[in-house]
Amino acid sequence: VKPYFGQGANSALEDVSVLAKCLGECGDDPAAAAASFDEARAEQARALVRTSRSFDGRGPLGTARFLVPLLLDIQLNKLLPRVFSPPMLRGLQDERNTFVGLRRTKRRERA
Repeated sequence: VKPYFGQGANSALEDVSVLAKCLGECGDDPAAAAASFDEARAEQARALVRTSRSFDGRGPLGTARFLVPLLLDIQLNKLLPRVFSPPMLRGLQDERNTFVGLRRTKRRERA
């Protein structure tokens, strides 16, 4: 996760909370706790990494691939806030959102 993305520490705290719950539920079976943790967090972790990587495009158009969708999201949200959600970075600041949920929302809006 990119340092400026600001979600690495938040995700780590969520991981600790979920891991503690899994360890409590699985008692003396660390393998079962690890499997339970993986099942509980894998999808969110994948979504976080994909989202983070999408912010840094490679090559000469890398910055444009980051800025164009961001600027488009800002304008569409201003014009039609009931139809288009705020930009991804703003959505991540709302603790009610999940990485998976935000990615799905943006994919649907951009289709």
